[in-house]
Amino acid sequence: MITGLSQWLVRYRRALVGGTVSLSVLLTAIAASAESAGAPVAVIDAILAGSAVLVLSLIGFTEPGRVREFTLERRDGELRTRSSGFPVAFGLLLITMANLLAGLGVRESTHVRFDPAWAALVAFFGGGVFFFLRSLWYGSGVTLTPDGLVTERKLGTVTVPWEALRGVHRPGETGAVTLSFARPELVTTTGVVFRKDRVEAELIRPQPLAVAIRHFVDRPAERDSIGTEAGYERLRAAVEPRPVTEPAGEPPSLRAVVGNLAGGVALFLGAVVGESWAEDALGAHSFWGSAANLLLAFAIIGGGMIMAGVKGARSRRAGRRSTS
Repeated sequence: MITGLSQWLVRYRRALVGGTVSLSVLLTAIAASAESAGAPVAVIDAILAGSAVLVLSLIGFTEPGRVREFTLERRDGELRTRSSGFPVAFGLLLITMANLLAGLGVRESTHVRFDPAWAALVAFFGGGVFFFLRSLWYGSGVTLTPDGLVTERKLGTVTVPWEALRGVHRPGETGAVTLSFARPELVTTTGVVFRKDRVEAELIRPQPLAVAIRHFVDRPAERDSIGTEAGYERLRAAVEPRPVTEPAGEPPSLRAVVGNLAGGVALFLGAVVGESWAEDALGAHSFWGSAANLLLAFAIIGGGMIMAGVKGARSRRAGRRSTS
């Protein structure tokens, strides 16, 4: 179910981003037009932000553990790495939080007084939206074509013809794939790119990605078969025998379980207590008192960490029973 939700976000990312931005502008305009409309608008914004945080928690705590096998999408004569819905949900959260703060600040600046701190917060979250806007709209990942590979990044695109590549350096489990170029002048970029030789993608581990790229670097005859079923099966046969994933079913460490449980409880209680204190001390209807409702987003994240900790504890208990 979580995988389906994640892929739904990826599939309809442009409609979701466009709709969220349009709704945000409309809500901010309503909040500015009448002081009495500020509270209902803030509630709607808080619901939207809370929904985004809930989706972030569900995908963030479950999806990484599902990446256990080598899988690429075949379409239109290309192979593309699968995208995660996590960046989409995170971008939607930034948009809704920027809009929530904008609506609260516009209401207070219009009907009470201007607060420079409000403008700074809106600029902070608005800057985050701008930073992620390109990847939100176009997506990110690696596409293999008969002509070369294309890497979509947050701020730009790198296109590398096969003739430009000399080799591929296999990374560790958490590192990025590094390319070495025989003809760097053939590599082209658009947008802002800091490292042309780095390749990163979602929902695929770096080691099998490096093996897949090397497969076509070392076998020029295989490049024309990219995107075909037969070519994909040969690629899978070349990649899957290698030890690129951890043993299936390996339970998390005790440190990870305790960290999730302790961190989740602390985050949940801290967010709830902080939100209650801010409303009492600063006023529930003031800008800062209303903005404190954003702390409840961390309560949802804390709940997700607790769920991950409980799931990890059960996995460890089941593992001990199976070995006893």
